[in-house]
Amino acid sequence: MTGQFPTMCSLLSLLVLIASAPGHAQWSGEIIAWGGNTYGQCNVPYPNTGFVAVSAGAQHSLGLREDSTIVAWGRNDWGQCDVPSPNTGFVAVSGGLYFSLGLKADGTIVAWGQNNKGQCVVPSPNSGFVAISAGAVHGLGLKEDGSIVAWGSNDEGQCSVPAPNTGFVAIAAGAIHSLGLKEDGSIVAWGRNDEGQCTVPDPNDCFVAVSGGWVHSLGLKENNTSVEDEGMPGSFLQITSVSPNPFSTSTSVVFHSPCLSGVTLEVFDTAGHIMKTRYLGVFPAGSHTATWDGMDCRGREMATGVYLIRLISDSQQASAKVVLVR
Repeated sequence: MTGQFPTMCSLLSLLVLIASAPGHAQWSGEIIAWGGNTYGQCNVPYPNTGFVAVSAGAQHSLGLREDSTIVAWGRNDWGQCDVPSPNTGFVAVSGGLYFSLGLKADGTIVAWGQNNKGQCVVPSPNSGFVAISAGAVHGLGLKEDGSIVAWGSNDEGQCSVPAPNTGFVAIAAGAIHSLGLKEDGSIVAWGRNDEGQCTVPDPNDCFVAVSGGWVHSLGLKENNTSVEDEGMPGSFLQITSVSPNPFSTSTSVVFHSPCLSGVTLEVFDTAGHIMKTRYLGVFPAGSHTATWDGMDCRGREMATGVYLIRLISDSQQASAKVVLVR
């Protein structure tokens, strides 16, 4: 680690307080900030309301409002808080060391701030992106076809995505390493590994979310309570297909029910937040089909991105990942 990077103790933490009721499908609330405040990175601009997402850079902060605009504050030596015009149509934000990334609803990425390593130069074609993540001086973008695009500093191989570059559903940039979550639930990690941050512990499966820190990594595992491992075909709840995937307006979830039981559909984002819950009804044993129209619990269109669909039946559950492209 070189001297240009601040210590993790100097990085602030952010928490969104949800303003809606339990079981909310869309966040809309205020931002609470604490920790180091040398550059005003904890001074959330007024009005502190209507935020739906946050991201902390090294010494600057980003907030995404429900009107799709980005608010930025804190250290601004390299313009990392100067959101380019037009400041509208954003669906995701990510703060790097001294630069920032914003994902537009049309699938393009906007980058601004320090560009000494090309971290603000998004490779062409700048289209078809569904997720973003900013590292110290490199950026990651997830394409709707499941491939990862990386740019910026590659001194430690953090931009060299391992082959095969396909089947990814989520991304996370650490300081000088990168992580990708595959649709089969495994994690791929590459880049600097002096602290073992790229060595994913066994068993490398059943992950549903991933995040990269300064010199460590996190993976969220799904609690699988089905009896799939017992090897008895037809004795467990199972999602057999999700089609189309990716989808833009509606997707069909075909599932197998082992017995007469009630089934609930849940939709989560890759951070593990529940976005929609819907009771589907009681189904007899056999194959059935449910649909998801890409809407949240309030009937609003959800943004382009990767989501986890989960079906729950009695003490069993099954899940599948899906890409929504607007």
